[in-house]
Amino acid sequence: MLYCFLMNLTRFSRKMVMKRLMLMRKKNENKTITEGPLKKFASALGKMQKKFKDDKCPIRTYIVTARSCDHSAGIRALKTLRAWGVTTNESHFLAGQSKMPVLEAIQAHIFFDDSEKNITNGIKSGVASAHVDQGDEQQTQ
Repeated sequence: MLYCFLMNLTRFSRKMVMKRLMLMRKKNENKTITEGPLKKFASALGKMQKKFKDDKCPIRTYIVTARSCDHSAGIRALKTLRAWGVTTNESHFLAGQSKMPVLEAIQAHIFFDDSEKNITNGIKSGVASAHVDQGDEQQTQ
């Protein structure tokens, strides 16, 4: 009986944490992410993209996130990249599924992620992968 109570309490706690997280994401979706280790790289990439006409640019940028497509997922990252001058060609919201099939399908040349596991899997898939510290959104959770 105690185990059942603890399981229900754990589910309730997870739901409350997720609800707060979704509210926080919604509240912050119009705030760009603070400058991090990739800001200069992303800005330089955006400048290179601008040297080409939209349909002729060989530089393609994707957002591939394990989040689902609801509750402002990825919106903040997309808006931040736009503010930094980067054009994003596609966004993939995977709702917890592996990123590797998408990275392989788009034939990614480089992959940045805040998860060591994803970086390891990226390297195993033959994609140059680099770990970045968690953004300020995750640090406030």
